[in-house]
Amino acid sequence: MSFDSNSLWQDRQVLFDCSKSEFIFRQGEETYKTMSNIEDLKGNNELGTFIFTNLRLIWYNNKNPKINQTIGYNCIENLEKKSSDSMMTGQSIILTIFCRSDKNKYELTYRSSSESGHDPYINLSNILKLYEQGRMYREIKQNNENICNQDNKNLKLLKDEKLIDKNKNIYYDNNNNNDDNNYGTLYKTNIRLIWINDKNCAINLSIPWIMISSIKGESHPDFGNNAVRIKLTRVYNNAAYVFCSKEVINKEYCDILYKIMIKNLENPILSISLRKGDEGEAPRDKLKEKIGKIADMVYGQEEISDKNEDDQAGMIYLINEGRNKQNNINNIEFSKELGIACEKLPDKVTISDLWKIIK
Repeated sequence: MSFDSNSLWQDRQVLFDCSKSEFIFRQGEETYKTMSNIEDLKGNNELGTFIFTNLRLIWYNNKNPKINQTIGYNCIENLEKKSSDSMMTGQSIILTIFCRSDKNKYELTYRSSSESGHDPYINLSNILKLYEQGRMYREIKQNNENICNQDNKNLKLLKDEKLIDKNKNIYYDNNNNNDDNNYGTLYKTNIRLIWINDKNCAINLSIPWIMISSIKGESHPDFGNNAVRIKLTRVYNNAAYVFCSKEVINKEYCDILYKIMIKNLENPILSISLRKGDEGEAPRDKLKEKIGKIADMVYGQEEISDKNEDDQAGMIYLINEGRNKQNNINNIEFSKELGIACEKLPDKVTISDLWKIIK
């Protein structure tokens, strides 16, 4: 059996002017925080919005979200913070991100107003710490000393991890001919597949489902047809692990493994979540939906008709909602409809359109 798991790239790439499929969130990607009024100093010096997810930092231009950047946390090598005070911009924070992707080095610089009370440097630093703590959710780990509880030597579960079942007397074929030292217990959870040696729990292997590309039964010289080959994704150069058993592993067992993998890849847990029950889910789900609508709007892949014309006007306004207040001073105009001076509306949006949105 093979499975295209849409290889996890979001935390391992630095991309500019992303396509729609690259811009929207993947399964398992959630939002930690957003920040508006962020100026890209290395690009076109226009204002945009920061979206901090559990895998990457996204910046998009408020006026044209097709102008965007996605910075995978695994690519970030260093951060630098400076304070600035000028007549033109007032007090502001300058954040520089040093990163590397595909042998290319990048130095990305952004400015945020100090008056907003939000520091992008502190936010990104804290999120990077969470990202580091959550590597077990996304990466293959071998011989981890902390994988077992010290009291009973059983598997230590991660946050939000649930044990599905386990099988004993599973042989891990790592080209070591000493059979006695290669028997252990194979655990299946909603996040990963784990093998722990029976005699020494410091000898172990943790494989997240997200990093498996195929599960296939095969023949083994010592165990006959009772062997399974776990093939990894391109991130690990399509390497493979083989597990065997005289009793457990057969075609039915491979089918069960495959079904467990498919189920847990539908909405994988890729990091330590900050959600707290229903309280934390609603705002993030709304933002994820908003990002999808923005992508549909600006990439022109959603059919525009008279029926959704009001929604289109609303989305244009949402895209522009994060503009800097100081820069908006020059965008004030007199509205004959309202009889007052107000902020100039985006192109193709009228006062009547906004009243329709409110209704």
